[in-house]
Amino acid sequence: MELPRQPDRIAIGSDVGGAVLAQTLQLALLRGIKAAETARLEGVYRRLLAERNRLEWIVEQSEEGYVLLDDAGTIRYVNPRARTYLGLPQGVDGQDFLQAARRIYRLEPVAGWQQWEIDGTFTTPCYLVQPETLTARAFWLQADGQGNSHLPELGRIVRLRDVTAQMSSYQDMRRFHTTVVHKLRTPLIAMHGSFTLLANYGGEMSAAEVEEFARTALAGIERLKSEIDDILQYINAPVLALSGDTMTFAEFRSRLIEQSKQLEIKELELCFDEGIDHMLVPLTPQALDTIVWELLENSVKFHPGKQPRVQIDVGFAAERLIRVCIRDDGVTLSPEQLRTAWTPYIQGEKYFTGESPGMGLGLSLVATLVWQVGGEVQLANREDCSGVEVTIRLPIPEILDMRKE
Repeated sequence: MELPRQPDRIAIGSDVGGAVLAQTLQLALLRGIKAAETARLEGVYRRLLAERNRLEWIVEQSEEGYVLLDDAGTIRYVNPRARTYLGLPQGVDGQDFLQAARRIYRLEPVAGWQQWEIDGTFTTPCYLVQPETLTARAFWLQADGQGNSHLPELGRIVRLRDVTAQMSSYQDMRRFHTTVVHKLRTPLIAMHGSFTLLANYGGEMSAAEVEEFARTALAGIERLKSEIDDILQYINAPVLALSGDTMTFAEFRSRLIEQSKQLEIKELELCFDEGIDHMLVPLTPQALDTIVWELLENSVKFHPGKQPRVQIDVGFAAERLIRVCIRDDGVTLSPEQLRTAWTPYIQGEKYFTGESPGMGLGLSLVATLVWQVGGEVQLANREDCSGVEVTIRLPIPEILDMRKE
């Protein structure tokens, strides 16, 4: 009896079986490649996301300001530092960058910013400037960044950096050069003229004439030395303020009286709060002597009759502060003079006439010494009469002098 025939199995080596197997293997391989590629892409994505988060953190914590703008110059993003610089509240989308900047700053130079508006590039250094006021020095931000003229839809990035220190140093140096050229040249010209006359015609002069020209030259030398000493004292101000012995306000009172005698100030009125005499002055004796001498000397120098009436009040101000107020009855200062009073190499005289001796470092030196110990200093015209009032506020030292008389 013949058995039923079973269906033929597909032989592995047959054409059909090989095709099916090949397809199966190909699908498995593709699935494996896809899974591996997916895993690789997921890894790349995670790394990119981590890098993005890291970059965002760096930008958010940066001491420099970053502003992201669209192609129309509208703000799309600011980091915290830029927000502070521009005085922007939360939710700044839609504000025009230049309009926001102009609310607070002056844009310098105008041509550089006009070029930036056109193509988004900074071809020259551009700045946002807050001019100096009676209570604050000038503030400078340098702006740079990049745009994409080929793909403007990518927008622009502006970086804002605080360059106040660099610009102040640069301006001080320029002012210094201008002052030195004039102030040091004046005595040099007098010395040169006197020595030239003595060298060429000294044999024909009388003894009195020779002595006169020699004294003129000597006066020029002494003035030159004095002005160089002013510069060196200003340079060494930080060391002068923080190094040395201490003294009490009772000793300070004695020094005030002595300095006023040296300057021939005949009218001096002192008023010290009760209980302050035995406290330590938060400045070294050398620094305090310098401050008082500069202020008292100015009172004499710029008084119409060279005989000022000076009032000095020393007492407690707010919590943990001591106030020293020095008033005179001399000239009243203009707004411009009040604004530039603490600027180095600026004098009370309107122009470099040479009428007032010195390098114009007196008030700047006073401010530097006070600032070195965390104090404040203000200059204002008196309200009750002509003259000025200098108010110094100093932090009370942690250690009090407990000596008793």
